[in-house]
Amino acid sequence: MRANVEELLKNYQDNKRKICFLHFRLQQFTETSDVEIIKELTLSTPQGERIISSFVADKTSTVALLYRDKTNERNEEIFRELYLQYRKKREEQELLEHGIDSLDPKLKGVLTDRFIHEMIWADIANKYYVSQSMVKKYCKKGIAELANLYESLAQG
Repeated sequence: MRANVEELLKNYQDNKRKICFLHFRLQQFTETSDVEIIKELTLSTPQGERIISSFVADKTSTVALLYRDKTNERNEEIFRELYLQYRKKREEQELLEHGIDSLDPKLKGVLTDRFIHEMIWADIANKYYVSQSMVKKYCKKGIAELANLYESLAQG
């Protein structure tokens, strides 16, 4: 679990960017184009009941309905996948931020400065008037406490 927490912390800024990008894509979502659906219909085989008729109108309406259904299905699938990715990333990020907020103020400050504000060890040490080795100890202790929090959440 500790490795997972360290990975989340190290990728904090990258995940924040991904969340913003996914949010933007959800807001700017455009439906799949007609050309893509036509290609998909051309390469797929019909599913479900087949209508056997020699009337051109029946075939045309069947194709039109199939086209509409496939388009709607495809667009819903794409949007749902984007939304699930966004929600998962956002929930991971919010849980991490809440976990950091629940730490002792000193540990919270060190982890926030190191991973969220991307400060270097020397600057953090100067900010808290301690040595760099002490800052690293605080960081390790904060990560250990976060790992314990994640383990307790995983157990129920």
